[in-house]
Amino acid sequence: MTNPILTEINTMCGRRETNRQTSPYIDNNLIDKIINNNNIINNINNIKNKDDFINSCLTTNDNHNIIEYNLKMVIGALNTEINYLRTEISNFNIKVKNLESEVEYLREKMEQMEEKQKPDSRCCVCLARTKEYANFGCGHKCLCSTCVIRVDGCPLCRNPHNHWKRIID
Repeated sequence: MTNPILTEINTMCGRRETNRQTSPYIDNNLIDKIINNNNIINNINNIKNKDDFINSCLTTNDNHNIIEYNLKMVIGALNTEINYLRTEISNFNIKVKNLESEVEYLREKMEQMEEKQKPDSRCCVCLARTKEYANFGCGHKCLCSTCVIRVDGCPLCRNPHNHWKRIID
């Protein structure tokens, strides 16, 4: 007497999945596993001998090894590139700091030059007070209110004209 469950499994395994009918005796998940196992067994049976099977396994392993080797090479190249880029970033940061310090130096120099170009606001005689008086003969504004009384003529160009006018800025 044949077992109805085994008969049902055999008929289910032989059918395509789309034509599969539900069985009252067995779970469909179990049938899926059996069909999968059956397909694996058929694939193994299709290999003519043990050497073909071993070679197919080795080929698969070789492919995995090649893929693994290639991935390691790519990862190594990427790590090298990352290290190179880190070095470049470090070099650029150093260049930026150098440029910033050069900009600061040039700013200071420019301020010094501007300071030199500014007319000095101190009296050219005493160098203590602010110059307020200009000579009408030459136009030089060079004396403070104290020194304008003591000086005859322009102390800058030696113009003998002694007429001074207070200039208000």
